[in-house]
Amino acid sequence: MTPSSEPRSLGTNAVAVDYSGNVGGQPAQARAVAVLSPHGGGATIIYLAEPGQYNAQDAALTEAIARGMRFSKPQTSPQAQTWANRLKGHRLAYMASGGSSSFGAGYTGWSESKDIYLCSDGAFQSSSSFQGAADTGGGSSGYVGNNPDAQGGRWRITSQGGQSALELRSQDGSTVTFRLEMDGTKTLLNGKRYFVVENPACQ
Repeated sequence: MTPSSEPRSLGTNAVAVDYSGNVGGQPAQARAVAVLSPHGGGATIIYLAEPGQYNAQDAALTEAIARGMRFSKPQTSPQAQTWANRLKGHRLAYMASGGSSSFGAGYTGWSESKDIYLCSDGAFQSSSSFQGAADTGGGSSGYVGNNPDAQGGRWRITSQGGQSALELRSQDGSTVTFRLEMDGTKTLLNGKRYFVVENPACQ
């Protein structure tokens, strides 16, 4: 389906658009109203009907429903709040390395690092890299690869069934979730130790 009208603003947090086209091979008309929540996210209300049954009065109900919608701020569990207070304004640093060697066959090694910068305003930045090298044992060595990547977006702490998690939502809409745990004084993300250290990128 394609828009058949210009977007119409409904107050400060909603917009309505009419559509026409085909759904499942059948002609149809629709009105969609998107409503934004002040707490993030929102909802979309859609009225859909065949052209002969499309009723402007019924379509207008979508706008009435949108105007009457109210959003509640998500409640944060005490455990999730504790994690948020501990991590916000800090950098989460992960480092790992390994290698192997055998007599006459040379040596191979690798190192991996990841940094997640959690800003107090809910923004995040992250970068990661992987490096590898090999020595053939004949006096020569080769560089295998270095693949850095960087991204940014919004972060939050979620809680479900008593388990807290760090959610990173990138600017492209993709989401990565890390399970949060403590092992004594160690901070674990998906079972891997991350160091909670000073954040030079943001507070």
